[in-house]
Amino acid sequence: MSPRPDLLEPTKLSNVKRRFAREAKNGMRLHHTAVIHCLDRGTIQGQPFLVMEQAESSARDVLDTHGAMDAEEARRIILSCLEGLMYLHAEKCIHRDVKPANILQLSDRWVLGDLGIVRWSDLNPEFTSAATITKSSIQLGSWYYMPPEQLSDAHEVTERSDIYALGVSWYELLTRDTSSPAAFAAQQFPRPNKAQSKEYEIIAQMTQYAMDARPSAAELLSQIGGL
Repeated sequence: MSPRPDLLEPTKLSNVKRRFAREAKNGMRLHHTAVIHCLDRGTIQGQPFLVMEQAESSARDVLDTHGAMDAEEARRIILSCLEGLMYLHAEKCIHRDVKPANILQLSDRWVLGDLGIVRWSDLNPEFTSAATITKSSIQLGSWYYMPPEQLSDAHEVTERSDIYALGVSWYELLTRDTSSPAAFAAQQFPRPNKAQSKEYEIIAQMTQYAMDARPSAAELLSQIGGL
């Protein structure tokens, strides 16, 4: 962990460090083919560290290099993520940071990567109040992928919060773009092409404003598997 005081509120650093160490410890006990495997943990020069499997690339890398994905490839990635989320949720673990940069490609599969450590409230107010926040500049907060309840209070996240973030990520895989949380809340985000109309309908369900209106990972696995 190499904290940046320009991004993180200095008074929150010690708490973030404790959460990092806790997540590293918890990560060592997680074993699933759709979740990145933690190999080692410890402390060096007063900072906690975590060693994980090395990925070849991320979904974010693929989007940046090759553009939007076809429906079949995007669906394969989302199905893998849903399997990973089902496992994590059964272990009483909420990911809290699902996004293309954290969907990682190993040699033979796609997996969910880093579990979210940093909360929106941990960020330096000088950073979050700036007028220059963009998707590329805000890797810690993942603001574009946060459901309404997480933006309001990081303690209010549930399994359905991960579903929202995965829905936004799926939309981005298909379009190489995303809309603001307000656009998703209003269900006014631009549709992908007509060949992906079924995907759009499911994404709309996943990004419902109300948590209880979103389907579960198990429901989505059945629904998407039948496309």
